[in-house]
Amino acid sequence: MNVLTRASEASLNVSTAQVGSLRGDVLRVGGKLTLLEARIDALPAGQGDQLEFISDFRGQALRLQIEAALSRPGDDFRVALYQLPRSVGGFLELVQQIVEETVAGAEGTAFFGFARQELAAGRLDFAERRFKEAYDHFHRAYRFAVTSAAIQPLGRRP
Repeated sequence: MNVLTRASEASLNVSTAQVGSLRGDVLRVGGKLTLLEARIDALPAGQGDQLEFISDFRGQALRLQIEAALSRPGDDFRVALYQLPRSVGGFLELVQQIVEETVAGAEGTAFFGFARQELAAGRLDFAERRFKEAYDHFHRAYRFAVTSAAIQPLGRRP
């Protein structure tokens, strides 16, 4: 029985050591899980910031594209989406907003009156659902607001 007791004691000691080691492993895994949970909780906030950044970037890029189109002289370059209202997937309201802000910033300049007249005509056409004509007026209003070359005859430019 002495041999059996010693074997049982040795087996118990090994099992106790294994349980102790297992407890240590469980504690380490628990610590890692707590760290992972904190990181997971932080993910939506970080993703929200990234999504907001991407949305802002897209909005600014669209605005720059619209302003580039409005800056072009003549009627040879038109983007259909800029001439259509939001209700059908276009950006005419944004075009109008950009032009309104630009004209407001041009107050006191030589061609402010012309810009204001074109803007008013564009608003009227927009209200009467003549969207292409509204865009044409907004285009001219923008050009009057940003450059004096908009009304100078060809060949008389400085």
